[in-house]
Amino acid sequence: MDRMYCEECGTYCLIIDGIKQCCDEPVKVTKSKKIKIMSPPEKKRRCLSKKDRVAILEKQGNKCFYCGREFGSYYYRDGKKKVLKLHYDHIMPYVGTYNNNAKNIVAACHICNLIKSSHVFKTIEQAKDHINDRRLVKGIRYEDEPEVLEELYCEECGKLITKNKRFCSKECSNRNWINNHPRRPIKK
Repeated sequence: MDRMYCEECGTYCLIIDGIKQCCDEPVKVTKSKKIKIMSPPEKKRRCLSKKDRVAILEKQGNKCFYCGREFGSYYYRDGKKKVLKLHYDHIMPYVGTYNNNAKNIVAACHICNLIKSSHVFKTIEQAKDHINDRRLVKGIRYEDEPEVLEELYCEECGKLITKNKRFCSKECSNRNWINNHPRRPIKK
């Protein structure tokens, strides 16, 4: 992934498809054969000021940038009701840009932030689609979503399963493994 110093922003930025990701300006990309190891500009990563955090939350209406859910609302995982927590996320990952400016940070729920991690996407829509797909695979659903997203049945006993599993319980899973993996005779 190419990086360069942006004079307008005063930081290093990523270049994707010939466009600077900090200020969306096109740039002529030349592949260099040298690999330059970059180190963070500061020894300690600074936190956002309270003023910046409040401004970001007000701008987003106290909702997650990626899923649009309100912070403090509820979601379900493994049948347990849990609270959506607030995290601050770098749009362009800090690990690639070392950019800790408020312009690069959004308020995100902890689910979206942890799923997005340090992935880089060409568009926000791609990021949202990726996050939503991973959320469904992990079995996380919000209050206004239906209880069972699709009907799945246990391969062993035929019971209805609400998660993306092959068996309804450990007993069915073990029984299936024993039936399909007979013991080998011991050679003497």
